[in-house]
Amino acid sequence: MSIFTRPGHVFALTLLIVLSVIQAALAATSNVLPRPAAIEPAIKFWTRVFTEIDTHHGFLHDPWDFNVVYQTIALPSADSHRHSSNDRYILSLKQHYSSVLKTLASGKRQGLSSEQRRVLELWPKNVSNATLKAAADGIRFQLGLSDRFREGVIRSGAWRDHIEKTLQDKGLPKELAALPHVESSYNPDARSHVGASGMWQFTHSTGQRFMRIDHIVDERNDPYKATIAAAKLLEYNYSITNNWALAITAYNHGAGGMRRAKETMGTDDIAAIIRGYRSRTFGFASRNFYTSFLAAVDVDSKAEQYFGPLKKNAEPKYEIVELPDYISIVSLRKELDVDLQDLMQANRDLLPVVWSGEKYIPRGYNLRIPYQGGAADQGKRAIASLSRGERFVTQKPDVVHLVRRNETLSTIAARYQVSQRQIAQLNNLRNLNSIRVGQRLRLPQANQVVAAARVNNTTIEDKPAFLPSDELYRVRRGDTLTAIARRYNISAADLMAFNNISNKNRIYPGQDLRLAAAEISQIVSKTAPVKVASAVQPKVQELPAAELSTAANSELPEAVVAQVESAEPTSADETALLGPALTPGAIPAVSVDPSDYSVDANNSIEVQAAETVGHYAEWLSLRSSLLRQVNGLGANAPVVIGKRFKLDFTTISKVEFVTRRTQYYRKLQEDFFAQNRIEETDIYTVRGGDS
Repeated sequence: MSIFTRPGHVFALTLLIVLSVIQAALAATSNVLPRPAAIEPAIKFWTRVFTEIDTHHGFLHDPWDFNVVYQTIALPSADSHRHSSNDRYILSLKQHYSSVLKTLASGKRQGLSSEQRRVLELWPKNVSNATLKAAADGIRFQLGLSDRFREGVIRSGAWRDHIEKTLQDKGLPKELAALPHVESSYNPDARSHVGASGMWQFTHSTGQRFMRIDHIVDERNDPYKATIAAAKLLEYNYSITNNWALAITAYNHGAGGMRRAKETMGTDDIAAIIRGYRSRTFGFASRNFYTSFLAAVDVDSKAEQYFGPLKKNAEPKYEIVELPDYISIVSLRKELDVDLQDLMQANRDLLPVVWSGEKYIPRGYNLRIPYQGGAADQGKRAIASLSRGERFVTQKPDVVHLVRRNETLSTIAARYQVSQRQIAQLNNLRNLNSIRVGQRLRLPQANQVVAAARVNNTTIEDKPAFLPSDELYRVRRGDTLTAIARRYNISAADLMAFNNISNKNRIYPGQDLRLAAAEISQIVSKTAPVKVASAVQPKVQELPAAELSTAANSELPEAVVAQVESAEPTSADETALLGPALTPGAIPAVSVDPSDYSVDANNSIEVQAAETVGHYAEWLSLRSSLLRQVNGLGANAPVVIGKRFKLDFTTISKVEFVTRRTQYYRKLQEDFFAQNRIEETDIYTVRGGDS
């Protein structure tokens, strides 16, 4: 019988405080990975998934007791596991087993059919009717992954040495090299429908803390740079949890989520947490992430026993040249005798706008040039031979459109005679229907209409000529929000939305107001990575659509969390047709933030950095004096970070308060990580009197 019980709903969202770890505490030995006997059935199940059945087969199983596998099925449509005929077949089998289980749950034990007896014998002899009744509603389909795992082992040869050296240099367990099997089957071109990208499947928000991610370069797609970022994230997770089972689970569920689990359960025992922790977002994928990882470690270490002789891909050889100037790919190819596809494969983090010539390769970029024999520095010499007219000191400027009310991506694309897909790719849009008023959309510059507008100095953005260059307005005495909005030809509602203002009468002299929606997806290319040694709030990623998995997202306000089966599929189609599979494509958690934003049952919260009584009053739509009275605070007494503060919810709900609070931190986080990246971290011990 499995240790697992069925889930309830507990909820939290946490805030990043950048910390570090002592390298000696991260000894890379096998015994640092806890493996309690209670999780062995789950490990065995995932081993079967990785080795016994391929993507044309699957298991119908119980999601809590992994000893219960009702049937191994072959999908009727072998050419595509996303085919609708597969969906109908799986649904019919689920209904069949649900009917059998409901009959058994009624207490019937005599006069059973052979099928009913077979299903009953899968369960322990003392199984209760309640367990069978719950099982009838929770039958799950798991797609086989043996072919993908085998392909991943072969692909891994190209980067395994780099990964193992990176882990060794940081003092991390060597077994972490198996994690890309769970995330992407070692596929650097893997893309998740919820925005995760690359071999390590970083989301945009988590990735931008450690890598450059903008509309020109996306380092998540570079196996070398993403490996270093993944090592930093895992190191950070361990510094928060001090337990590798929790740190690895945090790669999926978030460091804050796992800290909350540890505190709630009063233990760091992974088996106890899997068995007893309840949260809406701690679903199937999060519960099974560590056990599937251990299975991947086992299979990876014995790959030829499972798959037969394998010839792994050879590690590619490159010449790496740091570009001294901005250079066009057209000029570069003219000097380099290298196939374009080979060059693109070597530099996966350069986005299509570079390869199409719309943007230059950035200055300072470390270009990988496939080594094809000959002189070791042939690439360096080729670049040095470029003429002065082929070198540039600045990047090609962006051409942007400011979204106005009632505009859609379709109408904007038609206006500039470009495709919606081009605009979506250039602006990292996952949903074509998700643009908002005030959003700045970059436009493909190769288009003649766009190019003509830029040359003729047409006001593409449709903004008033007097809009400040930094798109900020500093409030003066006597200003009102309505008057400011009218002055800049925007609506008061939009101005409130741009600045997360809930009451239009609550602005004050000296306040900086955004006059356009904040652009959150770009890390400024000229900004060098910085060392962050203070309390920093991370960006919170937008939730995927309701039909998609949420288990891989760290904990978010209950009002905006979709209650769905918690596992990460490979595509939206696979979710709809088959039910989610755990791998590949599972995304790391949205937040690496260890603080607690939740409201306790007694209506109190833990005070976080950058919060004041005024913030709480605004989020609650109350007077500050009332909150001070409730908490016994004097007129000028400050709140203290880490202490409890009582709230009054007579005006708004707890859910609305948490939403407003997290939106506040989202703005701080987006502003910060649009300018900076985490290079390394330090420990700082807070002393009395610190602020």
